[in-house]
Amino acid sequence: MRRLWILLSLLVLISLACSLTGGGVIPTPTPTLAVGGPRHAHCGDGICNGPENHQRCPQDCAEGEQGGGPSPGGGHPPLRGGTPVAPDERSTATPTAESTTETSADATPMVGAILAHADLTRDTGWGSCGVDPWRSSLCTSGVDWWGLHLEAAIVANVLIIPDGEGRWVITNHGDVVSRYGYDPAEFTDTTGYYQDAQVDPSINPECHAQIRGNDFDSQIMGTRENGEIVLTISATPEEHIWGTCGTASFDWHVHNLLYGWAAAYSGDPMDMTATLTDDDLQVDLRGNGVYHHTYTVDTNPSPDNRDHVEAKLTFMCAVRHEPKSSTDAEGYDSAPCPWNQ
Repeated sequence: MRRLWILLSLLVLISLACSLTGGGVIPTPTPTLAVGGPRHAHCGDGICNGPENHQRCPQDCAEGEQGGGPSPGGGHPPLRGGTPVAPDERSTATPTAESTTETSADATPMVGAILAHADLTRDTGWGSCGVDPWRSSLCTSGVDWWGLHLEAAIVANVLIIPDGEGRWVITNHGDVVSRYGYDPAEFTDTTGYYQDAQVDPSINPECHAQIRGNDFDSQIMGTRENGEIVLTISATPEEHIWGTCGTASFDWHVHNLLYGWAAAYSGDPMDMTATLTDDDLQVDLRGNGVYHHTYTVDTNPSPDNRDHVEAKLTFMCAVRHEPKSSTDAEGYDSAPCPWNQ
């Protein structure tokens, strides 16, 4: 399967490059906003916005409809908050079939791959009820916060589409990639999966809990322009926690990793948007490059920042190679990105 080359390639390149809210029984709330937050348009959110149009995102836009407002690459607030920057004229540029397939080799879409990984450790201890989105409406004065360790990853193919001078759109939407002659299955089979999920309720001796992280899908929308790759990942990693406290049982679905992952990328637990710059580019001996950055954050003030998150993001470009023999499979090799050629 072609997805395998991406996973193996990314793992090799990376190796080279290199709540439960307590009270024992008080669950965290589920997200009330789409991941990616209100600041950023993303395909699949039901709104024709940002750089979306019918060709890029038929799921959101009708024939002839063009989105408006800030695009994922049109300027996002700094790490600690702020006012979104107004998009420039290129944020509404629309690639056409003619401009992307017939004008020149430089206008041909290119395949890329993304590996996103997050690791969260939560300190056990007494604290306040916390702040949104970690706060629970059931908490009144304070709570015992249980310990957690959560680890998950997303592996995805993307298509890199020229969108005017010095700008590219990055997406894995099936309807979009199929318009450029690619098999949607290679892009929409984007699995997010938990590599570890542990809960420690020992601060409450009468409580016993188990946890499981559920597999999840992801949708990616982004841009490359002005020396930055800006990626908004729409995903809903979810933990299932169940058990007993005394004679009472509980069974919850919560989103602890989601909030920490987003906060590490953007500074906002409801906005899973990450930025890679040219400083993150690492070039191998063949001249091929991979972008890699590690984001860290201590978050979840309750009142201490008890969630410690390390989130890694890797992005690479690739070209298809033909089988060299009857036993060789068709696949892809890493290659310089079009803006580095």
